[in-house]
Amino acid sequence: MGTTALHLAFAAAYAAIFFTTLVLARTRPPWAAAVLTGIVPFALYTHLAHTDLTLAKFALLGALAGLLSARSPREALATLRRGIGAPMLYALAAVAAVAAISIAVAAYPAEALRQTLKAGQFLLLFAVTALLAKDDAEPAVLAAAASTLAVALAAIAQLWSGAPSAMPLLGGIVPRVAGPLEGPNQLSAFLDVALPLILAHALRPSQEKARSALYLAALGAGCAALLLTFSRAGILTAALALLVVVLWGRHATASSRNAPAAAGALGVLTGLALTAYAVARARIGTSWHLLSLPSAIFGRTDTTYVGSIGTRSQLWHAATALWVRHKLLGVGAGNFELELERVGLHGIRTHANSAYLQALAETGIVGLAVQLALVLASILPYARRARASALCAGVAAGSIALALHGVVDTLTFFEKVGQFWICVCALPAARAGPALQDKKRQGDDTRRR
Repeated sequence: MGTTALHLAFAAAYAAIFFTTLVLARTRPPWAAAVLTGIVPFALYTHLAHTDLTLAKFALLGALAGLLSARSPREALATLRRGIGAPMLYALAAVAAVAAISIAVAAYPAEALRQTLKAGQFLLLFAVTALLAKDDAEPAVLAAAASTLAVALAAIAQLWSGAPSAMPLLGGIVPRVAGPLEGPNQLSAFLDVALPLILAHALRPSQEKARSALYLAALGAGCAALLLTFSRAGILTAALALLVVVLWGRHATASSRNAPAAAGALGVLTGLALTAYAVARARIGTSWHLLSLPSAIFGRTDTTYVGSIGTRSQLWHAATALWVRHKLLGVGAGNFELELERVGLHGIRTHANSAYLQALAETGIVGLAVQLALVLASILPYARRARASALCAGVAAGSIALALHGVVDTLTFFEKVGQFWICVCALPAARAGPALQDKKRQGDDTRRR
C-alpha cells in the first residue's frame, strides 16, 4: 500500500466528524449512533503509511472519546454483558483473538496484524454503537434508511455515468452497479442488511408520514439497485430476508390501520423494480427481451477470462488445499491471497469467494468454529425477540441473508459491508436480556404488593 499525503480538505472532514461524534456521544448518544451507522458507505479514503484513514474511523474515535468521558469502562462492559447482544460481543472478541494467534503461524505477519486490528475495530464499533443506541435506536435506523437511499440512487445513476463492472448477456453488455461500495456483490450484501431493517420499521403500526416516506423511498430505490447489481446470491438472500420480516411482522401488520399502506408499499416496490428493468433495458438496447433479467440473475454468467480474480471453483479448491497444510490455525489471517502461488494459482490475488472457506484457510478449524459462532450469535438472540421488536426482526433477517450470501462470497472482509452490519447488529445489543427483564418485573410486582 502506498503513502498518500493527507489533503487539507480531508483532514478538515476527519476533524469535523471526530468532534461531531464526540459532542453527540456526550449530549445526544442516539444521534452519535446514527452518525456511526449512516457514515459507513462514504469512507473518504486516504492511505497514510500502512493505514487507511476513513470518516468511519474518525467517527468511531470521537464516539469512543465521548463515551469514556461520560462513563467508566467497567460500567460500559457491565451494560454490554447484560444486553441481548452479549453473545455477539463475545464472538467478535473470539474472532479478534484467533486472528491475533494466527500471526504466529503466518508467512506474512504484517497482513495478519492488519486483519487483527480490523477485527478489533469491529469489536470496538459494536460495543460503542450498542452503548450509544441503548435507549433509542430510531435515529440510527433513520440514518441507515437515508444512507441506503443515497447509496441506491448513486448506484442507479451509474447506468448513465458508468458502472464499475459489466457482464455479457445475449450479445450485449449489462452494466452492474455498485454505488459507493467496492463492487456489485458488496452492494448487494449491504442491501441484504439494510432492506430487512428498513422494511421491518416500515411495517410498524403507527408512524410519522415523513418517516414512512423515507422508509418507502429507501426500500424502492434499494430494491431497484439490488436488481441492477445482477448478484444472484444477493438478490435471492435479500428476497428471503424480506419474506422473513413479513412473516415475523404479519400479526402487527394485520392488526394495524396501516395494512393498506403496507400493500401500497409493495406496489411502490414493484413499480420501482419494473422501472429499473425498463431503464436497464434502454441502456442495453432492443436486443434485450423479457426473459433477460431472470436469465442474467439465475443463469450462468461466467466468462472465459477471469483475469487476476480466478473462478470460484479455483479459489475454493485453493482454500481447501491451503487448509490441509495448516489444519488447526490456517495460514494466517489476511494471508489467503498472498499464499495462492503456493497452491498453483499464479497471477491471482483475491479472497476466497466464501466467508467460511476463507476462515478455514486463514485461521483453520479454530477460526471456522469461531466464524460459525459469530453467525449464530448475530441471528439467534435477535430472532427470539423478532415478533415483539421490529428492530430485532430486521437485524436477525439481515444477518440470515448475510450468512447465506457468505457461502459464495467473502463480504465482511470489505470494511463498508462489515462495519454497516456490525452497526446494525449493535443497535439493540445493549438492551436488557430476558433474565434481567424478569428480575425487574419481579421487583415491580413485589413493590405493588
